[in-house]
Amino acid sequence: MSMSKKRKANEDNEQSSSKTHSKKNRLSVDNNQSTTGSFDSAINQTHYAPYASLNKPSSSSDISHMWSLPDSFNSSFSSTSSNSDYDSISSSYKSNLRTNSNLTTTTDNTSMIYNPNHQIGKQEIRDTKRELSSQLNGTPPPKKKPRNDGISTLPTPPPSSDFSFAATKMMEKMGYDKNRGLGLNAQGPTKLVEESKQKGRRGLGFTYRAFNDETADWNFDNDPAPVEEEIHWCPSSDHIEAPLDLDDMREWIKLGPKKKVIDDEVEFCDEDILKEMIDGKTVFDELPQKEMEEARARSNVYETIGQSIFLNRAAVKMANIDCVFERMFTDPKTPNDQRSLVQSDEPFYFADICAGPGGFSEYILWKKQWRAKGFGFTLKGNSDFALHKFLAGAPETFDPYYGVKDIDGDGDIFKSENIDALQNYVNKCTKLNGVHIVMADGGFSVEGQENIQEILSKQLYLCQFLTALSILRPGGHFVCKLFDLFTPFSVGLIYLMYRTFNQISIHKPVTSRPANSERYIICKSLRGDVRDVVRTYMYEINALQNKYRDDTEYNDVQSIVPMNILKGNEKFYEYIRNSNNQLGDSQIRNLKKIRAFVSNASLKDYRQNDIRTRCLQFWMIPNGARQKPKRLMCNDIQNVLFHQLGNGMENILCNIPNLFKNSVLDQHQIQSLFDYRCTLSLGEPVLLLSCGRGSVFAMELKNKDKRWSSSERTQSKIELPPYTLLLAERVKEQFTDGRNNRQRSAIYIIDAYFIGNENMLVQNKRPIVFMDRYRSLKLFEKTINKPARTDLVPIRIHEQLRLEQMDVQFDKLCTSGSLNQIDSERLWFTNNDIESKPRVEVRGLWIFKFVQHPWTILLSKSHQTKYFHNQINRTSIPAAPNDSSHVASLRSMLENSFYWDFNNRDDSVQKSVFISFIQEKNHEIQSQQRISHHRTATSGNN
Repeated sequence: MSMSKKRKANEDNEQSSSKTHSKKNRLSVDNNQSTTGSFDSAINQTHYAPYASLNKPSSSSDISHMWSLPDSFNSSFSSTSSNSDYDSISSSYKSNLRTNSNLTTTTDNTSMIYNPNHQIGKQEIRDTKRELSSQLNGTPPPKKKPRNDGISTLPTPPPSSDFSFAATKMMEKMGYDKNRGLGLNAQGPTKLVEESKQKGRRGLGFTYRAFNDETADWNFDNDPAPVEEEIHWCPSSDHIEAPLDLDDMREWIKLGPKKKVIDDEVEFCDEDILKEMIDGKTVFDELPQKEMEEARARSNVYETIGQSIFLNRAAVKMANIDCVFERMFTDPKTPNDQRSLVQSDEPFYFADICAGPGGFSEYILWKKQWRAKGFGFTLKGNSDFALHKFLAGAPETFDPYYGVKDIDGDGDIFKSENIDALQNYVNKCTKLNGVHIVMADGGFSVEGQENIQEILSKQLYLCQFLTALSILRPGGHFVCKLFDLFTPFSVGLIYLMYRTFNQISIHKPVTSRPANSERYIICKSLRGDVRDVVRTYMYEINALQNKYRDDTEYNDVQSIVPMNILKGNEKFYEYIRNSNNQLGDSQIRNLKKIRAFVSNASLKDYRQNDIRTRCLQFWMIPNGARQKPKRLMCNDIQNVLFHQLGNGMENILCNIPNLFKNSVLDQHQIQSLFDYRCTLSLGEPVLLLSCGRGSVFAMELKNKDKRWSSSERTQSKIELPPYTLLLAERVKEQFTDGRNNRQRSAIYIIDAYFIGNENMLVQNKRPIVFMDRYRSLKLFEKTINKPARTDLVPIRIHEQLRLEQMDVQFDKLCTSGSLNQIDSERLWFTNNDIESKPRVEVRGLWIFKFVQHPWTILLSKSHQTKYFHNQINRTSIPAAPNDSSHVASLRSMLENSFYWDFNNRDDSVQKSVFISFIQEKNHEIQSQQRISHHRTATSGNN
């Protein structure tokens, strides 16, 4: 056998012997102890034994039994020491125990040394484990519960101790000496292991000179955190300024070398503030971005406000601004009489430019729901709107637009042709009125160039202002994100907005991180008489900027308003200067705060949670987390909505009303013509149910098989808000594109039951009359259609007609212009509200009874006015009952309504018969009026 094999065999024998011995010792310990655990095992290790108790065991056999070593200790020798080595060590410890003069010979207390089941010893062990664990984890030890007599179970620990009193007492009993290390030869450290101070991805021991003060502190008493903010409007000038003249303004433009630095711009702020602010930013240039962001999150008292229920922090920022400025961006008022700027027959129009992914818009849609129509304009690609992430506010009424190629454009706001295209599109959708508010939140990464962010953003400032003036209506409001305002170019832009709006304010909301240079300009009430001049001027400036935009160009536009004009308006000049100084001071202070928090990782602003709660409550934003999006299913939506409508409504809704036959006329089922409204039937009747966006399902009411089918699989693709239930028709429109006759699909809505989970049948526990639902639908038509989306079919609203006037309406539908041949003639409806004036063949008529029994509407014989008559108690009132008892419920309306299919040959009414019925009813009314007038005149003559 070779030497290596012999050596290996000896080592194997030694290890086997050691393991056998270890197993015996472990069995010995297990037979005498009833508890196990790593901590209990640790306190039984031999180097604690001489100091474990003041009681001495009675015999060496007891000592030997007591010092059966745990397996963890034996195993540490098993691969490195022989059995003889182990025996010598064990004998040495036994000898020390015998000669220790501090031990007594009391046999009864031998178990105190090694028995963890002893009650006092067990409690001390538990206390020590809990207190040591809490100190290692950095959390305070749990408080001791008082006894019944109110006295604590432990005395008060000394204030200078590193451990609690209980832990210190326990460790002293086990022989702990703070000046002596642990271990066989007291080789352990005598100081507590310090927490690692390595930060981020730095190398061990590496520090930055600007951030190496680990004792840095922060005075929170001098760091206020207000919830309510002050508004500072720029004051009006004392003297009357000359009217803006475009020819004169063109002389204001000054070209010059492109600026590369900002530190020489001291006309609109104090020089020392500008220098200190730049230095405060520069300090962070060498610091890794992750470390800076982590310290910023701890230092910013408003940081945990976060995004709330929205897709990003921008939405909460808009809520913050809207609240501070008295809801001027969700409830705009006219500048003079403070009436609503939104007319009753139009939706709330807004535009969101340079604002992807769309946090501002999500907030507005959350506040206004489907009654708001949004126009989005932003760069395509990574900066685009993330409509699929709009959870708080449904995106179906938001219309992204990208310029000259509509939805296929690039959304580049620097291109003048894109701005012109957006202006034309907004004017087309708003009937040349423009939007009520414009929001702009443009920005781009300037990493490594933060100090010249203003210079890099000058054209972005300009184009956002220019776009707002192009699409905003007179009296409308504008909010736009800016950064520093030190250069004459930027201040000149602010001056032009100052002249174009009634009021402006430079404001930094608390949701804007305090250490950055971000701020917002708030422009209130656009002046229509000045807008066109300023817009043209900005348009020409942008053309120059595009000309000099190339890096090869040496010059660009440096100023657009002369310095003497900017300084000549003293109040404006002082406002800009004070604003820059105040925001600069705040930024410097918060940069220092972040620097302290980077240096000292233990610093944290503990006011964050309280500030979050108070701010969200003040802004009326839910204090909750953003919910995970869930996929809505057709059957689930159906169950929810039909449940709200009541039992038995599903069968009524999923079928067409009573067929209009001759028996209806013969049995005089229609009494008063004034109780009914009519709608032309132009296509196949369907019930529409939406799960959101393009997930819309249709049920054809004439089919016996009542099933929902996806509209995405048909030529009638539409988008509707989730939880929407509508009665509609699929229609084929015919129109002329100039040379050829074309046909396209359209959806014509008859009635609305739910729109975006809003019950359209009941408001404030009162039923909504059929005609009021029609007015809401006309509003919905303006918000839901997106002309630029050629993949979607248009949505129209059926016009409601009076039954007493249907003879006149039929006359208009006749292509011959006469009712003589109406039974054999096809009727055509022309939609004059649409630019292309499409024509649709009329297939029938819907006749809805909107008045609830016992009420009916009659015509006064003497006053020739309509009144409401109660057929039970025979009372009459000139106006509708205040309790809305005259309004037919949906069940009553559908059960007492009729559907007239012109192509149905089963006892169908002839058009001529229907016209005669209407004319006879009207003749009766007129005859009664003539008799009444005759009686009145006769009594007057008598």
